[in-house]
Amino acid sequence: MLSSSIWPYTYPRYYLEKGILREVPPPFLSLAGYREHFYSPEKWDTYIKWLSHNDKYYDPLLFLKTILDHSSVFQMIRRAYACSSQRKKEARVFDIGAGFKSDAEEVQLLQSLIISFAGVARREKSLPIIYIVNNVAMGDHLYRILEPTLRTQKVLYVSSHGLCPPDDPTLFEANSHFIPSKNILLAQAVMDLIKSNLKPD
Repeated sequence: MLSSSIWPYTYPRYYLEKGILREVPPPFLSLAGYREHFYSPEKWDTYIKWLSHNDKYYDPLLFLKTILDHSSVFQMIRRAYACSSQRKKEARVFDIGAGFKSDAEEVQLLQSLIISFAGVARREKSLPIIYIVNNVAMGDHLYRILEPTLRTQKVLYVSSHGLCPPDDPTLFEANSHFIPSKNILLAQAVMDLIKSNLKPD
């Protein structure tokens, strides 16, 4: 059950079990559902339990309200703890020098999702294309970890690092999005790839 919603808290959690993807949807799939759960203590408790089992970033100390929230000292300590916790979680998946770790669950899931997506697209007589966005200051590590899967599965792709080197900050807006001129070039690259691989009816 995939949701077309743009809200991150409606994304399903995926697990890889014996090479097979398993999808676990959250208790709600819309903003209306979120509000319904938020204002119902019983339903909100169900969501908290779902997070505790399925979200690696869930932490009661950071998520739940306490009387200590009114303490400036406690807020500073919690903020420092949050930054430290985030760095540790990210380090299990990515190293700025070595790149993404191939044995990380997140990487293996992403590779499996690509394979699954390509299979579904082909069964539906569609052309699977992956657009790889390499974030600013992160090099081409995402491209490198995905390229072997894309090659062996014969999936077409466009990777942003060729047109927008991630280590050139002048190509990115303050919000880390590409500058407009590069967006146009990337869109054109995708369109050219589609046109060059379309089969005539």
